[in-house]
Amino acid sequence: MDSVLSMINEYRIIVGAILTTLVLVVVIKLWWQEVSLFILNVYYRFPLIGKLSQLTRDYTGKETVGLNKEIWFKSEETLCRDYFKHYESVDKDGEHFEKCATYLQKVNETGRNNLHLLGWILIAALVFVEAMGFSYVLSGFTIPGASEDLQQTGALGIAFIVSVLLVGLTHFSGHELHYNHLIKKVRARWMENAVDGEKLESDNRIDLDKNIDDDQPQWKWMLNRLDHNSTVTPKYTLTIVAVILILLVAVFATYVRGQVLEKESADAHIIKDSSSYSVSNDPYGEVLPSELTDIASDSNAQAEEQSEASYKNAGWATFIILAVIFIFIQIFGIIIGYKTGFAGKHSSDARKDMGRFKTRDSFEKFYARKKTSVSRTADANLKLLQAGLARNIAAKSKGKMNLTQVIWIIKPKLKHQSRWKSEFEMNTKIKKH
Repeated sequence: MDSVLSMINEYRIIVGAILTTLVLVVVIKLWWQEVSLFILNVYYRFPLIGKLSQLTRDYTGKETVGLNKEIWFKSEETLCRDYFKHYESVDKDGEHFEKCATYLQKVNETGRNNLHLLGWILIAALVFVEAMGFSYVLSGFTIPGASEDLQQTGALGIAFIVSVLLVGLTHFSGHELHYNHLIKKVRARWMENAVDGEKLESDNRIDLDKNIDDDQPQWKWMLNRLDHNSTVTPKYTLTIVAVILILLVAVFATYVRGQVLEKESADAHIIKDSSSYSVSNDPYGEVLPSELTDIASDSNAQAEEQSEASYKNAGWATFIILAVIFIFIQIFGIIIGYKTGFAGKHSSDARKDMGRFKTRDSFEKFYARKKTSVSRTADANLKLLQAGLARNIAAKSKGKMNLTQVIWIIKPKLKHQSRWKSEFEMNTKIKKH
């Protein structure tokens, strides 16, 4: 382990750069809506080469059949389309919150969450540290004759591979056990409450927007939302694979460690035996009686044998304890997988849309602020675009049309700045038809 830590310290700049990149990726992923909107604003407002500067030079227009029969320039539609994507991502109301909550309640997954990033890091770190304990031993056999540095690198690679496999398998086997728990509930309630001849069949029309099975029994609610097999029976594929892999790694890692211990003990015997044949060249050495030397030799041999046996027993006991700890870490990973994640077809999406909110009121207020923020930003940029278009058209007309006349053309839209999103949505629907 010390050699591994020294290697990490030697390449600390590279390790630091990798960790910084990973943290940055995680932060961007968690706050992607805010980050992407910020990037879009910078892209539009950037001086001279920004998109706003480019769009002010696009005078092509198309008459629409909206409420005011206005002329919308393609540049205006482009801006609205760019911001409408962000508006759609936060255009969530209380009714959607209720639909998500109802979906989770009917599939018996209310209160569940996906495993947080910190949870993934904790489990991965536990498994990685445990895997490092035997991967260094294994690297000596997987890369025979390699240098110490190469064996250290090989140990990191083996630990990483084992960690990825075990963390993934244990977590998703926990998901599988949770799914099996729900399937067993469905079958038990079906056997208790089903009408004669009623089959275990689900309604595939059910999704987040279509909770249309209120008049059906509770077991049918769950079945409609589970991605089950044709026989509606539990599945144990991932669980069996995970158990087999855990036992194989625990048993063979312990065996390899034990064999290395035996080899070290045998090597020590060889060194001692070879040294016993050395003859003293001291001419003044005192020769002891053979009876005393035999007694001393027997006593030393017995002490060495007991010491060696104790060392081996302690080593094997340590390896067995490490194997037990390894197995319990994997069981912990399975339990975490069982307690987190979802089995419902759309449960994960429902939980994601609901976010951290517990009530409909807090949900509505949060997304109302989000929608207002996007609308104000889009309105401000649309106003700048329209003013830029007016100036450029007036300049291009070379006196045939003054700035006041151009603004008169654009002015009807300026009165409806706060309705940019609904106007654009209406125009988009008109185009489709």
